[in-house]
Amino acid sequence: MKMDFYFILMILVVAVAWDLRSLRIPNAITAPAALAGIGYHVTTAGLPGLKSSVLGLLLGLAILLIPFLLGGLGGGDVKLLAALGAWLGPRGILFAALYGGLAGGLLALGVMVATGEGAFKFMKTIYDDVVYFVSFGERPPLAERGKRRIPYSLAIAAGTLGFIFLGPPA
Repeated sequence: MKMDFYFILMILVVAVAWDLRSLRIPNAITAPAALAGIGYHVTTAGLPGLKSSVLGLLLGLAILLIPFLLGGLGGGDVKLLAALGAWLGPRGILFAALYGGLAGGLLALGVMVATGEGAFKFMKTIYDDVVYFVSFGERPPLAERGKRRIPYSLAIAAGTLGFIFLGPPA
């Protein structure tokens, strides 16, 4: 394993543990992780490393920005994917996000089954949030959003590790 794997693994363990405990991922985790990723790639690859790292960070941010604006994710989840993008680069974060989306879907399905919440109610909550956002241009107030919160860092971690161990989908 390359040295960057151990840094990524450490970031994932800390972020997931924090998220499971508090349903938050603080900036104190994501900001240093992003800066360390950029620093690592500048040190190991120079200017091309800087370019790849910054593009990965921006793509990681962009991938989850709309779900965040619609109220589907917290800001910590967005910043975690961006920080991982600084480590994985644009190609890596794209595939990690794809694997993470699959893991997130399975996680949401598991929560629906475990809590007895039907798919119709789950989809209606998402629909209501989107309609509110389109109508008013802002996230629905917390009181009007679905109350179910899922620590999405689990899906991000699964997607990141899926990409690292499996590579891009064939």
